Amino acid sequence: MPVDEQGSGNGRKPDVQHAISHPIRREILRALVDAPAPMTVAELDELVPAANVSTLNYHIGVLEREACITRDGEVVLSNGVLPTYVATVADDDYVIGVLASTRKGDEQR
Repeated sequence: MPVDEQGSGNGRKPDVQHAISHPIRREILRALVDAPAPMTVAELDELVPAANVSTLNYHIGVLEREACITRDGEVVLSNGVLPTYVATVADDDYVIGVLASTRKGDEQR
């Protein structure tokens, strides 16, 4: 198997592996991969059982830094503007496999 620039032999960068190593981040990715349109943090908060919005924002930041999600527009509300997010890993077989294989365990936590 080829070695990537980070030196691992599995073809995945360690930062992406870290990004998908947490159940909340995997749930965020599942929600975004399955979503028909970009989602706001408020919409994700309804689907992801994070402890609070602050925790959800933290995990969104990790996923965004590791290029697993990206901002894709915004929603203008009467009290402000919320960015919307989309998954950038929907066609990544490795990530989709991890999301599928960990779904049951993540739902039981």
